[in-house]
Amino acid sequence: MKKIIIGIPIYNGALTIERTFASLRKAIVYCKNLYLCDIEIVFVLNGCADESEKIVKDIIEFNTDLTIRMISIERACKAMAINILRDNEADYIGYVDDDIIFDEEAIFEEVILLDSDDDIWGVFVDPFPLPSRDDIGWWGEIVYSAMTIRTRFNLLAERCSFLIGRCVLLRRDKMPLIPGDTINEDQYLDYSLYPHIKKVTGPFVFYEGIYSIGKYFQRDIRITAGRKQLQKSLPREITGIADRRISRKISYKKLFELPISSIFIYIIYRIIYRASKVVVGVCLLINKKPQWKRTN
Repeated sequence: MKKIIIGIPIYNGALTIERTFASLRKAIVYCKNLYLCDIEIVFVLNGCADESEKIVKDIIEFNTDLTIRMISIERACKAMAINILRDNEADYIGYVDDDIIFDEEAIFEEVILLDSDDDIWGVFVDPFPLPSRDDIGWWGEIVYSAMTIRTRFNLLAERCSFLIGRCVLLRRDKMPLIPGDTINEDQYLDYSLYPHIKKVTGPFVFYEGIYSIGKYFQRDIRITAGRKQLQKSLPREITGIADRRISRKISYKKLFELPISSIFIYIIYRIIYRASKVVVGVCLLINKKPQWKRTN
């Protein structure tokens, strides 16, 4: 019987963690009903300054039918949280974001895909944005629509195979130790495990969109700085091959089949995207080592 650990790194996730756990619980029960395994949930609180610890303790108290434990570290660092998960004995080790909602089949399909081929070392579930919140106002609605338009309408000419870290499951014996200062921990794993990463077909995990341009800039700064960091620390033959897999090309055939209002939203997205590159360049000249922060 396989031992599986699902970790949830939490950084000030008090507003979302209960909802995430409720959907994860359903996904784990679904998996255990169809697949003989031992699944343990590990909350890793990293640098939390909100009510996350109390909420997790309540979850543990009221879900005694599941194996759940909590670990706390002082530093807000997802890479360290993943390394802590890696130190546990298990066949498969996964980690999920603290602000997502699962399709019920997500964990089961990840396990089955890993089981199907020893040459697959890691799998992930495709993300899809949740509907916009009711309290964001007209400008927040425009920003949300622009930031999610490519995914909502599947406008990418080819969905990339680049690892997306909202719901990941890895073979324990293939997990690398991530340097503690790594900003883009998902990309580090993708580079390290290439070409042995595969996307699950079928289920999704659902995430909150971005509702402000400032938050988008903040995320873009972290992603850009993290990519530069990895390109310096890892061999170019690894990063170059992996980077060429990322397809950002839009299918204009799909785009021009959309209503005029959606095409207008896409134009706004491109304007924000281009402006972000200028902002990111300036910010990284001032602060060459930005820290990870929440963007929702």
